[in-house]
Amino acid sequence: MKKNRENIYMLKKSIMALLLTFMVLFSFACSDTLAKSDTKLTESKIVTKTIDVKGMTCESCEGAIVNYVTKIDGVLSTRASHVKESVTVKYDEAKTDIDAIMKIVSSKGYKTNGLKENLSKD
Repeated sequence: MKKNRENIYMLKKSIMALLLTFMVLFSFACSDTLAKSDTKLTESKIVTKTIDVKGMTCESCEGAIVNYVTKIDGVLSTRASHVKESVTVKYDEAKTDIDAIMKIVSSKGYKTNGLKENLSKD
């Protein structure tokens, strides 16, 4: 009976050692995968652009535009101002572009007039 207990104890000890080894190896594999995914993130180009938008009359319009634009994959943040008649968008150019963003804003009934930086100040 004592021999059986010793065998069981040794078996448990071996299993624990195997589990520990597996956990260590698995954690190294995961850290390598995370390092590779971090590299992919740095390859994306994050830009911020301001669009000239006509038709916003209040804060509700601002909120609606922010809601529409923020749902676009790749958009990181959005600010809208009916006073300045502008929407500023921070986004990943690898996932979306300014034309797609302006198309969404226009489809909701607002008039987009290009980028604020590109407008002539005659």
